Amino acid sequence: KLSEAGVVVPDFLTHRPGKGKWYARQYSHHDGSDLTKGLKEGDFYVRHTDTVKEFRVHVFKGKIIRSSLKVPLNAAADPIFKTGDYWGFSDADWAHKLGPCGDAALEAVAAVGYDFGGVDVALLTDNTALVFEVNAAPWLSGDAGRKYAKAIAGVAS
Repeated sequence: KLSEAGVVVPDFLTHRPGKGKWYARQYSHHDGSDLTKGLKEGDFYVRHTDTVKEFRVHVFKGKIIRSSLKVPLNAAADPIFKTGDYWGFSDADWAHKLGPCGDAALEAVAAVGYDFGGVDVALLTDNTALVFEVNAAPWLSGDAGRKYAKAIAGVAS
């Protein structure tokens, strides 16, 4: 749905690719656990893409209500796979510093027909955005839960 709506997503294949840097993924995974296992076979395969920054952008009714920068939690954080126990989200709100990532997050939530969602999106080296996924039940780090509650109640933040 995302790519059909013009949202830029990682290149993916349903069969094992022959050349290039591709990762096997599973449809049912938690927190990128399939990436960190180094699977050889998967339900689908995604092409490696270098990123500058990655964000979780919380969207409600067509507006960005919160955004967090993905940050390493300790020295064991793998710089290739920014996922798992060694990565988390900053407490600072990046909602006004997103540029193309903010636009992509809004487009992604609209493309899947949700009223809200936590969009995992990356800024690429060419200053474009790449959407990894839209979470229908996003982890509410920092003050994201309060921001959703205020948005739902119609209270200005």
